[in-house]
Order: sequence, then C-alpha cells, then structure tokens
Amino acid sequence: MRNINVSQSVQNQLSKGEEVIGTYLGRNADYFATNKRLLRFTSETKYQSLDYNTISVNLVNRRVGINIIRLIAIGFGILICALGLLIIFDSSMGIDDVDDIIGVTILFVMGLVTILIGAVLNIAWLKYYQIQAPGVAGNDLREWRLTDSFSWAGNATKFVEIIKQKSTGH
Repeated sequence: MRNINVSQSVQNQLSKGEEVIGTYLGRNADYFATNKRLLRFTSETKYQSLDYNTISVNLVNRRVGINIIRLIAIGFGILICALGLLIIFDSSMGIDDVDDIIGVTILFVMGLVTILIGAVLNIAWLKYYQIQAPGVAGNDLREWRLTDSFSWAGNATKFVEIIKQKSTGH
C-alpha cells in the first residue's frame, strides 16, 4: 500500500498504524480511505468515521434524467438541422454569397453535432456512488454520495474500488 500525504487535521484523527490509502475530494466534504476505516471530513475539526465491515457501496444511475437530457439534445439538434435545411431550400431567403452559405452550413453542422451528443450522452453527474452503513439515513445519506464530475476522470470510481476492496477484506 502506498502512504498518501494528508493535512495535519486528518493525521490527528488517525490511530496508531493507520495510514491513508485513498482520497476523494468532494464539493462538501473530503473522504479518506485508510487501511482501517473510511473518514469523511466536512471541516478541519468535524469528521465522521465508518468501519469497512459495515459499509456497502452501490452505483445509482438516474436514467430518467439522462433520457430527458438526451431527448432534449436530439430534439434541439433536429430543430437546428431543419432550420438550416429550410434556409437552404427556401428561395425567398436569397442565399447567394459565400458568407451566407458558410453560416447556414455551420448551423446545419451544429445541429448534427447536437444530435450526435444527444445520442451518445453519458453524463457523469447523473450517476453517483451511494455509501450505506448503519446509522446513515435520511438527509445524512445524501452526504455520503460520491460523484465523478466527468466520466473520464473516474476519481470517485477509483476511490470506490479501494473502499470495496477493504470492505470485502481483499
């Protein structure tokens, strides 16, 4: 295991022989996986601790949100493309110079890109990892959510892997 440097306030809460093996810096709290337990700091002096043998972590997908955003993006893209085609084929618009043609082409391409984005959309903040343990319920449950700001960053995913390894004893 690699030892991670942490602030003095975190070090003050570690027991003898306890080392930080993973970190996740969230918006409202910082999380530290140690070789013995999971710590959550909301300030330098306020923290919570969970034993690994009491933790379960689940990935939650808010599929409804993803589908609605995809539908809006695809619909907006179709609307932009249709507007571009309407301008191209409407003879009363008088598209005859290069600037007009470039502008309409850019509009049409923007519509196609928007459709493509909607088709392949995978928004990381619509997924989160929920840490559950006895005594963590209600509004407190929301405080134990880990999200990746961008799906390619995978910070929460990497941190959750550490937690799962420790909670299953591997």
